[in-house]
Amino acid sequence: MDLDESENDNYPRTHVIETMSDGADEEEARTRLFSNGPGCGSGGIYLAILASAWKDDKDLVDYYLNCKGYGYGGDRKGRPMLRQFARMLSRNDITFDKVHSDSVDILSSGRYSGFGGMVNASKYLSGKEVRTYYGDTSNPLSVPVRSFSEEVERVTATKVLNPQWIEAMKGSGYSGANEMTKRITRMFGWQCATKEVDGKVFDGITDRYVRDEETYAFLRENNVYSAGELVRRLLEAHERGLWNASDEDLELLQDRFLELESDLESLAGEGEYQGSSIDVYSYDSLPEWEARMKEAGSVSEELRSKAEARR
Repeated sequence: MDLDESENDNYPRTHVIETMSDGADEEEARTRLFSNGPGCGSGGIYLAILASAWKDDKDLVDYYLNCKGYGYGGDRKGRPMLRQFARMLSRNDITFDKVHSDSVDILSSGRYSGFGGMVNASKYLSGKEVRTYYGDTSNPLSVPVRSFSEEVERVTATKVLNPQWIEAMKGSGYSGANEMTKRITRMFGWQCATKEVDGKVFDGITDRYVRDEETYAFLRENNVYSAGELVRRLLEAHERGLWNASDEDLELLQDRFLELESDLESLAGEGEYQGSSIDVYSYDSLPEWEARMKEAGSVSEELRSKAEARR
């Protein structure tokens, strides 16, 4: 950063100068490493998506900034630096992540919370389309890099929509049904965060898991809770405009949803139970969250306004 080079030859130095002209001190402007606050392991948007506790992209940006906006390096040691983190994200043109083993992929865990949160925040704060890529370093002699949408299609074809994989999961009964639903829920999470999952993926999931009588019966009989979650996420994807379900698919999903609700009610017995209703919340409806999110909301609004002004 200290080399006296042109702005096109030394982007870190250029960004430090730009940030200081925006009112930051030099230490803040030099901060480039960010993560969770000390003692926190959440990616920021994971629970928000699972709880349907968001209304738009800005909500997810604010969650992500609030969780990941802690600076590291030198004596920073997890210092809250939310505004600097947001500045860095607003300059992104490309985002990149990778898998390092054949045994894991983008649907093996909730990676959409971290990397997906970065993609969403970069797009929103910059006010532009940010290209998203995924690499595979499992073989260091050959490291393919694909667009994220291509990676989604690859992983979907090899497991989620692969008849052999589906049949293998059926052999594990309850846990197999659970694994099916977890992967589809993560696919939903990626779409919430990136908007880069093609609609044909959700069309295929509906055909293979909901319309196919044998697979649907397996889910319903072996793990009705997973079956209910799977159908609910597909309905939520449609309701949020993340997938444009056909009239035929929508009617099928609604019928299955009511059927599964009846199953769950019969299992519940007496007392009060959480049903599978699709309710959407945001932090401003929960006072204990609202206080922590005000700074994140103010920063994201400010940077978004600046991005729009530059257009």
